[in-house]
Amino acid sequence: ICPLVMKVLFIIGFLFALTVAEWEVKLVIDDFKTAVEPLFVSSQDSPVELSVSSSEGSEIIGSERNVYLESSDSIGFSIADGMMMMELKESSGVILQYDGIDGSNYLSRFNAIDLRANGAQAFLFLLTSDAYYNYPRTYDELLGSFDLYVYSLSGRCRYHQSVNFVSEPTYITDFDSFYGDCDFSAVTAIELEIAINTSAEFGGLYLTSFATVGTAETLTIKSTRGGVKVLPYSATTTVAELIEMIMADTGLTRREIQLDYKGKKLVDGTMEDYRIKQGSTLRFTRHNPAIST
Repeated sequence: ICPLVMKVLFIIGFLFALTVAEWEVKLVIDDFKTAVEPLFVSSQDSPVELSVSSSEGSEIIGSERNVYLESSDSIGFSIADGMMMMELKESSGVILQYDGIDGSNYLSRFNAIDLRANGAQAFLFLLTSDAYYNYPRTYDELLGSFDLYVYSLSGRCRYHQSVNFVSEPTYITDFDSFYGDCDFSAVTAIELEIAINTSAEFGGLYLTSFATVGTAETLTIKSTRGGVKVLPYSATTTVAELIEMIMADTGLTRREIQLDYKGKKLVDGTMEDYRIKQGSTLRFTRHNPAIST
């Protein structure tokens, strides 16, 4: 990977980490690890259609990604290393279609999937340009738009947003913000359409991390000496698993850790057994006063 792309990957990773701190990935739509070799599309060749089945170790919903690429100018395009890369040229666009294995951009359908499963509330993806990071004095804005289409057993719905690829890198689109008649608990196809309205010389458009997300569920652990730690929550998390997380963080032994909830000592069982819900606070007491918490 060239140094320029490495820099962009680092920034994208940093931005994504900041965003996901408040969210939890529920279902990966496309991890962009199934590659599309670099290709050059001239205006005479446009539009270009290609389909790629998910490769081993990668995730694509429906097991296939269909790409429809169109431009009034010559552009470069590729997918690799967890990222889609496309040159920023005016009147260019790409459609990513997920509708099961059919080998074409003709809309098909996969078996209905519940996108609201596990508390998912929204789509999340990172859409940005290297123009801002490498030519900040040249580009104040790079305008375009994206449309998300969701097809379900009951119909189709759409979300549209005009964007500035420079200043708004991360997009979270809540399921309840879509217009139309679709059921997110019985989804059969998804399309993401990205359009570019302005050109940027030497500029690249980058798309990563296409997934559904929900609010991250956590527990707060407070020690009797003032320490505070936030841990991931699940109703099926056991007391033993919580203790192991604290052991890994503090270096304490199992016998030195005691957890209580509303005055009740936690011995074994799950959070559900103790009626502990996400957002609750547990009390952590150390049995060995010779070792500081």
